[in-house]
This record gives sequence, C-alpha cells and structure tokens, in this order.
Amino acid sequence: MRNKGFTLVELLGVIILLAVIALIAFPPILNQIKKSQNQIDDATNALIISSAKLYVDNNHNLFSKKDGNVYCISIDELLNRGYLTEGMLGSNDELIEDLVVKVSYSGNYSYELVNVGECEVLITE
Repeated sequence: MRNKGFTLVELLGVIILLAVIALIAFPPILNQIKKSQNQIDDATNALIISSAKLYVDNNHNLFSKKDGNVYCISIDELLNRGYLTEGMLGSNDELIEDLVVKVSYSGNYSYELVNVGECEVLITE
C-alpha cells in the first residue's frame, strides 16, 4: 500500500517558501497603501481649501480686503453652509474638530489649513 500525502519536510519547505514570499511582498504593498492614504489626505485638504475659497467669494461682504486681516473658517461652518458634505471628508471626523481654514489678506487672499489653536482672527480697522 502506498501512502498518499506530503512528508513533514515537504510541508515545512512549503511553509518556509510562503513566509519568504510574504516577507518580500508585504512591505511594498504596505508602502503603496500608505502612499494612497497620503494622496487621499492631500486631495481632501485641497477640497477643503477650494470650499473655503468659494465661501469667501460668495460672502465677500464678511471678509474685508484690508492688509493684515485674518479670518478663521471652521470646517463645520463649511459643512453647515453646504460648501462641503460629510461624504467628502470620509471617516475623518478629527478634521471637523481639529482644523480650520486660515484666510489671510495681504494684497490678495491666502488660504491655509491649520489646527484650531493656530488661527486667531485679526481685523484691522
């Protein structure tokens, strides 16, 4: 009678071969996932800045054009006014709570996404 099956050495060889393949394949896959996440974050930030620009353009009477003026627009404000929707931000709830768009005027408007504590409203008279 012939035994059908693999020997212990053959099974260990296959397991070792699969482990080597995994060690070679997983780091590039994980790097690609991280790179994709960074691209998504960059696109989300650009979307928030674009929404803030549109908000300022549509509400120019609230944002006087005097050099040195700084305004802070919360992401929550952009959501409430319809310039952003929840789906646009994905599952990044910390964006809503932790970040604001800092709008500065010095000859023209500049927009920057900063932490809440880094934006202080300055209005020159």
